[in-house]
Amino acid sequence: MDKVYIDRPSACASGWCFYITIAVYGYLWRLSDLKRLQIERIAA
Repeated sequence: MDKVYIDRPSACASGWCFYITIAVYGYLWRLSDLKRLQIERIAA
């Protein structure tokens, strides 16, 4: 039981939480950027 409890935070500390967060934010940012480009293209 203790090992599982210790492994969870260490997986986060090794960078997985950081990478997942960056991936999600990057994906959302790219989506909003594509939508903005489409709107500009339609408006042009």
